[in-house]
Amino acid sequence: MFTNGQIADYQQRKAVLLKQSDQLRRSLVAEAQNLKNAFEWADLGFNVAKKMMAGWGMVATLLASFRGPKTESPGFISRIAKTMAFLTPLVSFWKNK
Repeated sequence: MFTNGQIADYQQRKAVLLKQSDQLRRSLVAEAQNLKNAFEWADLGFNVAKKMMAGWGMVATLLASFRGPKTESPGFISRIAKTMAFLTPLVSFWKNK
């Protein structure tokens, strides 16, 4: 069937393939760790952006309250609406924490 020389060649080829497989497996493990780190950074950036978006409505409302004088004084309903416009993003921001 097979000669001793052929069997030796196959055993050498098997040893080379096993060594190469081990090297590739190690490189995959290292690459997976690099990808894990990259995904953690991306997830952190997404969470920061989400928190900033939640607070941005509150900042915009505060900035709008500092604009110049108005021609007429706001009524009671207008004050309630502004208070709700301020509190809605604030509550959303607290819920996202």
